[in-house]
Amino acid sequence: MEIEIERVRVKCYAKINLFLASPRKINSHHEIQSLIHSISLFDELFISKKKHPNDDDVVFLKGENPTVAVKTPDYDLTKNNLLEKVYRYFRVNFSIPSLTIALKKNIPIGAGLGGGSSDAAGLIVALDELFHLKLSHDEKIKIAQQFGSDVPFFIQGGLAIVEGVGERIKPLRFSLTMPLLLVYPDEYISTKVAYDDHLELNYSDDFLALKEKLLLLNEARRQGSRNEREVDELFLNSLFNGFQRKTLAKYPKLSELFNMVLEKTNYILLSGSGSAFFSFFDDIITMDFIYEQLKTKTKFVYKLKFLDRGVFWDALE
Repeated sequence: MEIEIERVRVKCYAKINLFLASPRKINSHHEIQSLIHSISLFDELFISKKKHPNDDDVVFLKGENPTVAVKTPDYDLTKNNLLEKVYRYFRVNFSIPSLTIALKKNIPIGAGLGGGSSDAAGLIVALDELFHLKLSHDEKIKIAQQFGSDVPFFIQGGLAIVEGVGERIKPLRFSLTMPLLLVYPDEYISTKVAYDDHLELNYSDDFLALKEKLLLLNEARRQGSRNEREVDELFLNSLFNGFQRKTLAKYPKLSELFNMVLEKTNYILLSGSGSAFFSFFDDIITMDFIYEQLKTKTKFVYKLKFLDRGVFWDALE
């Protein structure tokens, strides 16, 4: 007998790109070559079944108790939200009833951290559980593809090689073990504008070499080998983002904070199309020192961990 669930909470985790190139545009879509990893910063979705006189309605409480801005000069979360699009899709295709959806926004928007995509993936997973739809993993991935190139990754999360327009995902069996420092300079960067403005350069050779090494490590892990140091060193020596140089030149505040951190470590990289960036340090003392310095410049500085999962849901009473 299936247990009826009335309310769920979903943790929708952010991501960073350890490698990102966009070598070409296919029709209206930008192809990517990327290595993506889930991190411990998350939004929270609260979803409950709701009887409503008009059963076509979804009651969406936008930006409930947000810790970050939900509006920017050229983006308004309250008017342009993937969650409503996902709900409408399930309403039409699975005849689900009215819902109340509340979003606690912690992941900055326009930061290159995939917050909106993760929220959409979280809702897909939650609706599958709430209404016992019994969707397979592949079915959820196919649905996710309709709502953005990053959304399929968040269905599973962890660490993955992502190619094409986000539809080719190769999960890896290992995660990074290093702590990381994430900084958001409180500057919104439109993903669409950043990609349209991107000087398309082909880094296929670098990516293919990294991919080959990762697949070898993946196979070794499958056979029981565990060499965390080798994994960490490979990633540290392979960090790349094709957007970084042009983005730093365009956004002075981002560049200022980036260079502050660069004085203390060489392991620093923009995430996605920006404006957030992350860094690794040889010792925790240095990281803590930089953390305190950055807190005087922006309130959005985070000490985080890597995760081996994407969205995570639990039932509420």
